[in-house]
Amino acid sequence: MDETLEILDLAWRGDAFSYDGAHYQLDDIRFLPKPVQQPRIPIWVVGSWPRPKSVARAAKWDGIIPSIASSPFDQPTPEQIGDIAAWMREHRPGGAPFEVVVEGISPPDDPGWIQGTLRPLAEAGATWWIESRWEAPNDVGTLIQRIRQGPPRL
Repeated sequence: MDETLEILDLAWRGDAFSYDGAHYQLDDIRFLPKPVQQPRIPIWVVGSWPRPKSVARAAKWDGIIPSIASSPFDQPTPEQIGDIAAWMREHRPGGAPFEVVVEGISPPDDPGWIQGTLRPLAEAGATWWIESRWEAPNDVGTLIQRIRQGPPRL
């Protein structure tokens, strides 16, 4: 994973480069077109909280999508998000801006869910919400309705 992230970083600079790693070797390649976003497209890394190596890997990049080691399929709690955000502030090189990304499924038209679930995550340090549906919906019409409603808003 580390080598792949390093290669992406080099590739998105738009310059020719070579890479000689333990798993990947590249000789004089160039990825075009160069991304408009600079210095590159942000890289958000899944990090298994509280595993030090995994979280430290994410800290080297632009954001973390936390997976909780003890329950990887559960959404992080506000307390866990607060711990992750605090860890990043303390350990991230240079103190540059950093995203804490939470993913899940938000119910449509439910202000109570926004206030009871999403707002506490944001107050704890979450900066992005990704609507992630990993299973095919039983009802496509419901999914289309959810997409038309747009993202949940605080």
